[in-house]
Amino acid sequence: SSGGRGGNGGRGNSGRSGCADGGSKPTSVGKMVFFNILKAGLVLVCLLVIVGTIAMVPLVSYAVTATSSEDYELDLMDTGVAQTSIIMYKDANGNLQEYQKISGGESNSFWTAYSDLPKYLEQAAVATEDREFWDHGGFSIPRTIFAAVNQIIKIRPTFGGSTIDQQLVKNLTGEKTVDGDEGIKRKIREIYAAWALNKNYSKQAIMEAYLNTIPLSGTIVGASAGAREYFYKDVGELNLQECAMIIGITNAPGRYNPYTNPENCMKRRNDVLYFMWQCEYITEEEMLAATETDLGLYEGPRGNNQTTGQVVNSYFADVIYEAVVNDLAAQPGMNLAKARWQYYNGGLRIVATVDPNVQSVMDGVYEQGY
Repeated sequence: SSGGRGGNGGRGNSGRSGCADGGSKPTSVGKMVFFNILKAGLVLVCLLVIVGTIAMVPLVSYAVTATSSEDYELDLMDTGVAQTSIIMYKDANGNLQEYQKISGGESNSFWTAYSDLPKYLEQAAVATEDREFWDHGGFSIPRTIFAAVNQIIKIRPTFGGSTIDQQLVKNLTGEKTVDGDEGIKRKIREIYAAWALNKNYSKQAIMEAYLNTIPLSGTIVGASAGAREYFYKDVGELNLQECAMIIGITNAPGRYNPYTNPENCMKRRNDVLYFMWQCEYITEEEMLAATETDLGLYEGPRGNNQTTGQVVNSYFADVIYEAVVNDLAAQPGMNLAKARWQYYNGGLRIVATVDPNVQSVMDGVYEQGY
């Protein structure tokens, strides 16, 4: 009897154990399902890696072909961008002064060191063109992906995926975006060159080169030439709204030309001021005060120190031309044609012995035919 009870008890325990075992079976099945899903996921990941690797081979080959045809590690010390040459003289105190800019070159452009460029100009460029400029390595992966997707499904009518670094590459190489296979190759070269710039130069050097090569209206290139052209000022003297206007023009120099499209130019300038406020470079009060000003374009006479208008060389300048070109042509690796290009477009600062007052009297005498 006791044994029967024990047996019944055992069966009871066995039954409870069986219920317990039965209750644990779903957990085991759940684990099996989980591990099967995990295995399938790992297999899928492995397949994607394999397929991706296979796909990367022609892509890498394509990129290598695109970047190896030319040397795209650009030299910021030798940009090849035309820069206006200037004849200088020393005043009575021994300080260098500008006597005459040399007209006839490919563009009106003057190089200015980073330390002499106004902070507002740099801030306007970053706020408008590339807010991650100081952080990325030359190109932005999210912006590049979005720009590529936008080309297919047109999320926005236009979207500039280029960073300031990539825009600098365009300014230095003259390459513009085109469609098709060649356009893809150009974009790859542009990204590579932007990455190489960041590898070889500081962000300050890249910003300096960018602000000195931005395209403005007409033949005006660079912020310094823009300051002379639009405001008859040295670039270091530009105020907030003037810096904003210059940066605004670079987006579309024809559309925002302050002389032919002043309303467009002012609207764009005010947009740039708003972007600067968004980035907390300026206060709301500063933004509002600047947007209420007019463009402030220089409307006075344009002389030899101005980048526009026809400049008539003085007799002394003609003598300087002959002497400098002949000296340059005599240098190793130079010839007469290269020397002439360098004279007009090499950004030379030629310190001469001229006395402007005496030379003006002499020019007047010769013009009268004496």
